Amino acid sequence: MEFIHAIWTFAAVILCAFTIAYAAETAQFLVSQGMALAILAWLQTLPEFAVEAVIAWEAGKDPQRIHLVTANFTGSIRLLIGFGWPLVYFISLFSYGWKQKKWQHVIYLDKEHAVEVFFLAIGALMWVPLLFLSHLSMLHGAMLSVFYFIYLYILMKLPPEEDAEQAAGIVKSVLSKG
Repeated sequence: MEFIHAIWTFAAVILCAFTIAYAAETAQFLVSQGMALAILAWLQTLPEFAVEAVIAWEAGKDPQRIHLVTANFTGSIRLLIGFGWPLVYFISLFSYGWKQKKWQHVIYLDKEHAVEVFFLAIGALMWVPLLFLSHLSMLHGAMLSVFYFIYLYILMKLPPEEDAEQAAGIVKSVLSKG
């Protein structure tokens, strides 16, 4: 019986992932692509924030568990940078290289993606002083929050994709009914 539960749960997770992906694809024609991805990131990370909040609450009661807090929030960053980015590059390399018979490949970003890269660099650089301080304070949290809200504000000012004709399949039909 557990096998049946695993099958329908897996199918439901995959269906939800596709639904969220299509929503993000459609949203980039209504708001900027960066804002659509920021909303997508919120939707995908809210469950992780809930887990982090519980772990932090428990660590507040028992200081011996504080290492669980840092392991949890740094683990996702390590996964993104250590596995996610190289995976995107190598998939692009093999896809492009297979068709073009070229095994040197560069991924070029649109100019609007400079906003994401710039604020990602700021966030990454904020961790350097923390390595030497060995603690987080409310000031660090406030500074990161301010940078994040400035980032969202700039994303709101960017224009959405204009050419909805380039959308395909379900995305195109959703846009045409709206």
